[in-house]
Amino acid sequence: MDDLERTAMFFKAIEGKDFHALSSLLSDDFRYYGPMPDPFVKEVWLDFQRAVQLAFPDWAYNLKKIEKRHNAIEVIVEITGTHLQELSLPWQDVKPIAATGNKIHLPEEKATLKFKDGKLYELRVHSPHHGGLPGLLEQLRAE
Repeated sequence: MDDLERTAMFFKAIEGKDFHALSSLLSDDFRYYGPMPDPFVKEVWLDFQRAVQLAFPDWAYNLKKIEKRHNAIEVIVEITGTHLQELSLPWQDVKPIAATGNKIHLPEEKATLKFKDGKLYELRVHSPHHGGLPGLLEQLRAE
């Protein structure tokens, strides 16, 4: 299996809420870099994904583009979902957000995924203005 196939499996595992498969795709030293204080380690990132998937049962990344670039995979995603359950993010300083029923649609985001030894060890998300977690909270009116 190559890194393009691993990337497709990664997004399929997230959207399928298959956290066992998702965890097995990540290296123990996995790091996430994005619009929040960096980096997230593997377990914090998985907890964040669980919280999002619970709060947004129809959460989708809507993978728009996937291509190999040098030693990485670059993707473009456009996140959508409906906020039907409480969103309890895995940080003590963020209060839970009661379900709003809001349909969210974030702007396209570019992400870079890097693999070693068949495992994803780095995920970097480049969010535009009104994107990422700040954009999500903005659309939920919970800034």
